[in-house]
Amino acid sequence: MGESGKFFLTASTCGFCRGVREALAHFEKALEKYHPPVYVLHELVHNKFVTSSMSSAGAVFVSSLDEVPVGSVLLIGAHGVSAAVMQECQKRFTVIDATCPRVLALQKMAGKIPEQSELVMLCKPGHPEAEGVIGHSSTEKIYAVSSLEDVKKLPALTSPVLLAQTTVSGELVSQVKSYLTDKYPAISSVSRICDASDRRQQAVKELAKKCDFIIVVGSKHSSNACELHKLAMASGVRSCMVDSAEDIGLAMFEDVSSVGITAGASTPDELISGVKVRLQEIGYADAGAAE
Repeated sequence: MGESGKFFLTASTCGFCRGVREALAHFEKALEKYHPPVYVLHELVHNKFVTSSMSSAGAVFVSSLDEVPVGSVLLIGAHGVSAAVMQECQKRFTVIDATCPRVLALQKMAGKIPEQSELVMLCKPGHPEAEGVIGHSSTEKIYAVSSLEDVKKLPALTSPVLLAQTTVSGELVSQVKSYLTDKYPAISSVSRICDASDRRQQAVKELAKKCDFIIVVGSKHSSNACELHKLAMASGVRSCMVDSAEDIGLAMFEDVSSVGITAGASTPDELISGVKVRLQEIGYADAGAAE
């Protein structure tokens, strides 16, 4: 153990998910095949270090299609886009679609919703994944909600369909689904967060049982990283979010003997390793992965 028995544990599941790794592989293949610049709509994933690294390699990030010269190579990020945006992209650019397979599945579900039904989209307001999913639905009766309280304020519905952003809290999805099912027994629901998000959320709950303090490595605009931070605090332990080891100071760990480390699905492995090294430097022993 470290000084006075101090140690840290790493969540059994954390860091890059399969969808993020595949999206980055798409980018690397695009660079090899087409050479820079490769334009990227918004961000490939929500992590500033990933974005910075991609920029250095030849990515040009844009917030509007008008910023992309016609005929250029355009990469669609892991969060996906609406059907209308995708159609416009395919007309003007060489498109490489790096949308996460889980998000693609959700988009297809949205596309099957009947026009007469109402789409209840449980999501983080304005999140690109949610906007993309909504943009695949043919119904104009759309309600974007972010909490059970929002759901309770909805007007009377006739034929609701519940969908959920892949990175929201699994517990919140269950609560909303239960409430709507009680109120509308015939509701159609395919709302289930992705396995990667669920595993990371369950892992941080287990980590909270064994640690006094939890560090979540991830950018603050990452929905899944923020969700892990919320879950850690809801479990009754102190928690903080850091972008990297540079954000870690001694003052954070006053009276802390055990530290847990987790990370969002868009957090590179090297950032997690850097946090571990930093904790060892200030006197915490590496106790391995939490079981």
